[in-house]
Amino acid sequence: MITQRSILHRKIMVGALIACVITLPFSTKLCHLSIIALSINWAFEANWKNKLAIVNQSILLQLILALFVLQIIGLAFSDNMERGWFSLEKKIFFVLLPVVLATSPRLNTRELTTIFFTFIFTCLAGTLACIFTAVQEVIALREIEALPEAYATNALYPALEGGRSLYWLLFSYANLSDGIGLHPTFFSLYLACCILLLIDHLSSLPSTAMKAATILAILYFTAFIVLLSSRIVLIGLGVAFLILLGKSVVRKQRTVGLIMIAASVLIALMVVVNPVTRYRNVNDIQITTFTIEPGQHYTTAAQIRLSLWWLAVHSLKGINPIVGAGTGDVAKEIGTTSATLEVTNSISSFDPHNQYLYTWIANGIPALLVLVLCYYLPARWAWTKNDLLLVGFQFLFALVCFTES
Repeated sequence: MITQRSILHRKIMVGALIACVITLPFSTKLCHLSIIALSINWAFEANWKNKLAIVNQSILLQLILALFVLQIIGLAFSDNMERGWFSLEKKIFFVLLPVVLATSPRLNTRELTTIFFTFIFTCLAGTLACIFTAVQEVIALREIEALPEAYATNALYPALEGGRSLYWLLFSYANLSDGIGLHPTFFSLYLACCILLLIDHLSSLPSTAMKAATILAILYFTAFIVLLSSRIVLIGLGVAFLILLGKSVVRKQRTVGLIMIAASVLIALMVVVNPVTRYRNVNDIQITTFTIEPGQHYTTAAQIRLSLWWLAVHSLKGINPIVGAGTGDVAKEIGTTSATLEVTNSISSFDPHNQYLYTWIANGIPALLVLVLCYYLPARWAWTKNDLLLVGFQFLFALVCFTES
C-alpha cells in the first residue's frame, strides 16, 4: 500500500527532476541545487536496505562509484589541491544523479514523458533567447555603424567575405550560445538529444498536427545545431541520421526516412550558406596539416585541438600509468610538456579537450577503463533491447568526450 509519505517523496522527486531539466541550459548552479534537492529527498526516503541491494546488483553503479573513488585517491597526491577539489566538485553530480535515480522508485511513462518534453521546451526557449540576444546585438551595432569582431583564435575567419556578412558571427558558434551563457558544443549536445527524443516519440503522437509540429521542431533544432557550428556534434548527428535512415528503410518507416533526408539536406545547405559554419567545418579542416611539430605555435581551431591532444599523449610518458599524475594536475603536466617541447597555442590552454586523455593523465589506466565501461555497458544493454534512444544518447555523449573535458 502506497503511503502519503511515499506519494510526497515521489512528487518531490519528479519536481526536482523537472527543475533539473529546466535549469540545465541556463544555470549550472541552479541545476546542481536541483540535484542536491533530489538527493536530500532521496536520503529522507530511507529504505537503505533496498538501496544498497540495488547498488550491490548493479555493475554500472559500482563502476560509477569506483571512478569517483579513484578520483578521490588521486587528490591525495595532487600538487594542485585547489584544482583537484574543483574537479571533484563538478564530478560529484555525475555520481549523485545516477545513484539516486537508480535506487529510487521507477518513473512511470507519464512522468518520463513530462520530464522529456519539459527538457525539449526548455531547450526551445534557450534557442529563442539566443536568437533574441543576437538580434539585439545586431541592432546595437547598426546604430553605431560598427561590425562584430571576428574570433582571433581562428585566424580572423579568413573564409568570411567581410563587410556585412560579419553579422553571421552573431548568429553562429560561441556568440550565438552566449545568449544563454552556454558552451556551443554542450548546447548542441542538448539539442541533439531533443531531436532523438522527438524522433522516439513521433510514432506515438495521437494527431497529424502534433506530428507535423514535431517534424518542424526536429528540423528547427537541426538548423540551430548547424548555426552553433560544433563539429563533433554535427558529425555525431550525421552518423545518427544515417543509422536512422537505414533503420527506416529496413522497417519501411517512410516518415522517419523522409525526415532524415530532409534534415541531412538542411545541414548541407546551411553549411554552404553560413560562412562561420563553413569555415569551421570545411575551410579550417582544409588548412589543417594534421601534423604537430616541436617549436611551433598554433592558431587555428583544429590545429589547436590537435596540438593539445599531441601534448597530452606526450605527457603520458612522464606519469605513473596506474595512478596517474593526480586529480588536479592535468594542466600542470601538459604545461610542463608544452614548455619542454615548445608547442603553444593562441588561447594559452593546457586542457587536453578530451575526457579520455584527461582521465588517463589524472587517474591512470584503471580509471580510463572504468570510464569507458561506464559508456559501453549501458550502450550494449540498450542495443540488445533495441532502445535506440539510449544508444543514441550514449553515442553522442561518448563522442563529445573526444573533443571536450
